[in-house]
Amino acid sequence: MSWTKVVSEKTVPMRKTPWGGEIHWLTYPAVTGNPYLTSAILKIFPGQGHEPHVHENSEEIILILEGAGEHRYILEDGTEKVFQVGPGDVLWMDRGQLHSTGNKSEDVLKVFVVYTNREIEPIK
Repeated sequence: MSWTKVVSEKTVPMRKTPWGGEIHWLTYPAVTGNPYLTSAILKIFPGQGHEPHVHENSEEIILILEGAGEHRYILEDGTEKVFQVGPGDVLWMDRGQLHSTGNKSEDVLKVFVVYTNREIEPIK
């Protein structure tokens, strides 16, 4: 299947995240036919963020588009690496890397995220 479309956060449905953010799934296997890449725009509102988590079967790249935030990598020995992030910064997580991203600013933190090998629940 050849997928030739242009999509944006304005043209795809928005979903609320369990922690109160908003995600717009742009591309994912069910619509592109490509099982390898999934992408989204994610908005993290002031004071919000997600708990440390891992993606066992996918790598993740995050590009900070707007706002400022804090990104944490938690290493296997429990050591935390904390980075203040802003527009233009790129974060990369290997499969199984424990991490979290939060917004400690007064503005929305908007990011573009890409996952390898990740399917999402169908969007209707």
